[in-house]
Amino acid sequence: MILLASTSPRRKELLEKACVAFQVVPTETKECMDPAYSPAVNAMVSGWQKARGAVRLGAYGTVLGCDTIVVADEEILEKPKDRADAFRMIRKLAGNTHCVISGFGIIDTQTGLNRADYVVSRVTVREMQDAEINALLDTGEYEGKSGAYMVQGSMRQYITKIEGSVDSIVGLPVAEILDCMEREADGRAGKIQDKRTPGRNETA
Repeated sequence: MILLASTSPRRKELLEKACVAFQVVPTETKECMDPAYSPAVNAMVSGWQKARGAVRLGAYGTVLGCDTIVVADEEILEKPKDRADAFRMIRKLAGNTHCVISGFGIIDTQTGLNRADYVVSRVTVREMQDAEINALLDTGEYEGKSGAYMVQGSMRQYITKIEGSVDSIVGLPVAEILDCMEREADGRAGKIQDKRTPGRNETA
């Protein structure tokens, strides 16, 4: 059972699609990008802080936090402040390739697991006319979305190429997270096995 430190409906849908048992838990954290660090590190730290925030509120078990950011021309495009800001972001994305980075943190209060990592994907958007951008904004999908768009929404018709994990672009790199957890579980099992297996000069 994963304790998801997020209320994002998209992240919940991704876990449901992957048939992963999970429960949403509250978290407390302030999303703040530190210019001293790279976008990837910022995303990773932010995801981990969400997991830590849930643990501080009493979550017990395998806690998962995630944060997804959009980076274009070295600028982190956070959630737009208003329609004008969203227009500026889409204009910046149009005709270019940008990065979408999902950083995640996993804290297991039972096993002591404490990991953070990130997944980078690339999205290419064709040139867009102002009328097309305004039509996109009319859908309201930009509200509350990093980079002012949803890859699975109306923006999809303007995307010409995706490199990497679509799930990560949506908001949660499920395969990579499960792989990380599996590797950690295998590592713990290996350590237990090493302790139980007699050495060459030992008897069973």
